[in-house]
Amino acid sequence: MPSTVVHVALAGLIGTALLAQRFDARSIVLVMAVTAVIDLDTVIDIWIPGAHRAYFHNLVIPAAVLLALWWDVRWRETSYIKRRWGSGASESPG
Repeated sequence: MPSTVVHVALAGLIGTALLAQRFDARSIVLVMAVTAVIDLDTVIDIWIPGAHRAYFHNLVIPAAVLLALWWDVRWRETSYIKRRWGSGASESPG
């Protein structure tokens, strides 16, 4: 398996290649940070052998985050994400 540095670099390259016209550098750095957070289960592996790639490398946590984001953007009266970063609808690509 590649190291955390390779995961983060690949996320930055893919994010920049695919999203550079719609998102700024701060958004790409956020994508890279989220990619690094997934490998934090390496720290748990110090105390619980075999924990790396067992706690954060599954679909439960990403699904929970996706559900929370969907709820915030779609169902809340005042979305934290839209208030903080805008809806992105007014920005035209390119």
